[in-house]
Amino acid sequence: MAWGCYPRFVAYTAKLLRLLPPIIVPALAFGATAAETLFGLLLVLGEKTRLTSLLSGVFDLVAAKLVRRYVTERPWGSNSGSDFVRNPPSVAATGNWN
Repeated sequence: MAWGCYPRFVAYTAKLLRLLPPIIVPALAFGATAAETLFGLLLVLGEKTRLTSLLSGVFDLVAAKLVRRYVTERPWGSNSGSDFVRNPPSVAATGNWN
């Protein structure tokens, strides 16, 4: 993902967090940037590495879940088979690859 500039990153964050009030999205985008920077610095410096790596991992899992939710949502309804796109094990179980 190449945002190119901070306003594009904030716009992408707004897409991921579209259920939240738009007024808080810039603060959350800044908080995410600050957290990633702080985690990286603490890990490089070797300060509280166990706690830092745990918090960084939790942060990354939450971010990955938000990105997955945004990427896998489709504009069409669930009658078109989009539920199979969201749930690959159900595709394997039913054999419906269309």
